[in-house]
Amino acid sequence: MQVRSPVKRKEDELQHRVVILEASAEAMRETEKHLRDEVKLLESQLQSSKEESANLNEVLRRNDCAKVNLFNEEIRSLQIKLEEMEQSHSAQLCGMKAEVTNLTTHLHGRDANIARLNEHCSE
Repeated sequence: MQVRSPVKRKEDELQHRVVILEASAEAMRETEKHLRDEVKLLESQLQSSKEESANLNEVLRRNDCAKVNLFNEEIRSLQIKLEEMEQSHSAQLCGMKAEVTNLTTHLHGRDANIARLNEHCSE
């Protein structure tokens, strides 16, 4: 049986620890590389999401502007129709007033004729 010296044992122990530490360091380097790759991928996805968000916000802004323009056009159209209806109504009122005035004049004339006829008849 061979007896190992304490120095040799210590040296073997230290070499074993070095192998374990090197393996652990290699595993950590691989993990770090994997994590760096994942960070790059996530940063790329974040940038894509930001660009898509900006594009969608621009589309929404354009749609909102288009809706405002359509509403303004409709308001203008309704204002024009309202003005036309008010003018038509005003013209109709003027016509009715003239007709009432003519009828009133005609009735007063008829009343005057009836009164004269009554005076003639009663004489």
